[in-house]
Amino acid sequence: TLESAALVRSIRYAIERTARQRAEASLPDSEALYQALVENLPVCVLRKDLAGRFIFANRAYCEFTKRTAESILGKTDYDFSPQEVAEKFHEDDRLVATTGGQIRVVEINETDDRTRWVEVIKTPVYDARGGIVGTQAIFWDVTAQHLAVETLKQAKEAAEAASTAKSQ
Repeated sequence: TLESAALVRSIRYAIERTARQRAEASLPDSEALYQALVENLPVCVLRKDLAGRFIFANRAYCEFTKRTAESILGKTDYDFSPQEVAEKFHEDDRLVATTGGQIRVVEINETDDRTRWVEVIKTPVYDARGGIVGTQAIFWDVTAQHLAVETLKQAKEAAEAASTAKSQ
């Protein structure tokens, strides 16, 4: 009957509304948990929009750059890095955003007049509809490991040179 159909629709609507309200109520908690996780990671995390402006920087990134999040957000790599370094970062971001691929590399970082080696993973950032809306990078300092490898290489070359000299 018509009354039964209306009652079923009313019950379905109430169930859907309750489910939606529960989902909406849990969203702030979910966001807080995500924020706490990313803020406290022991690696640098940053996010940029498609124009290359920083839209997120976690605590480790702020410590790495010795800047506050407020002084980073809205700026670009050109505000912090030498021209050629900023161009390289911009090109990497463009490649990730246009291909949807990932970049993983160990590279030299000479930002802020300090030379460090960092391992970087850059990936695209997607919106809820699956469109690419920016890029994100996760990186960590590997300077100590890089210098140790270089020291070992130099020691090996010196040992090989001494061995060759001794043989002659």
